[in-house]
Amino acid sequence: MLFESYEKALRPVQNSTTATNVTLNPGLMSIVDTDEAHESIAIAQSHRMMWKDFYLSWDPDEYEGVKQLLIPMSWIWYPDIVVINMLALDVTLPEDKNYASIDYDGSILVTIPEVVTFHCKYHRKPTYYLLTFVLPCVIITTISIVGIFAPFNDSGDREDKVNVGLTTLLTMAVIFTVITEQMPKTSEGMPLLGNEKIPET
Repeated sequence: MLFESYEKALRPVQNSTTATNVTLNPGLMSIVDTDEAHESIAIAQSHRMMWKDFYLSWDPDEYEGVKQLLIPMSWIWYPDIVVINMLALDVTLPEDKNYASIDYDGSILVTIPEVVTFHCKYHRKPTYYLLTFVLPCVIITTISIVGIFAPFNDSGDREDKVNVGLTTLLTMAVIFTVITEQMPKTSEGMPLLGNEKIPET
C-alpha cells in the first residue's frame, strides 16, 4: 500500500541534504481589517503550495490506472511556511478536512484558506492630516485668541472669556486624544502625523 510505511514527520527526500522545492501562489481574497495604530493589516487569502513527495509516487499500471488521489492533508508531510513580518495566522479549514491533490509522479497541490495578519507601515497623504486635525486646531486656536481680547460684558466680568477658554481647551484635549489613538505606537522615527502636528502646536 502507498501509505503503509509512509512517515509524515519526515521530509520526503532520499538524501537529507537535498532541498525540497516548494512553489507558493498566495491568492488575495479580501482585506479583513486594518489597524493604523498598531501598523497591521489582516487579509484573507487562498494559499496554494506545490511540491514533490518522493515517497508518494506510484506506477498507475499497478493501481488500476489511477493517476491522481485526493487525501486529507493530515495524512502527509507538507511545508510549514512562515512570513517574517507575520503577526498572527488563522487557518480557516483544519488539515483533516482539507484535501491534497497527489499525482502519480509525486506532485502535490494543496490550497489552504487562511487569515493572515501582517506588520506594515502606513503613510497617509498630508492632506488628510491637514483637513482632519491641523485645520480644526487652527480654527480653535484662533477662536481662543479672539476670546482673550474680546471686550468685557456690561458688568465687567470675565465669565464669557473663561467659558470660551475652557471650551477651546476641552476641544483641543479631545482632538489630541484622537490623534494619540491614531498615531502608530512605534519608536522608529517620527510618524507623519507627528510631523504635521508638532510644528503647528
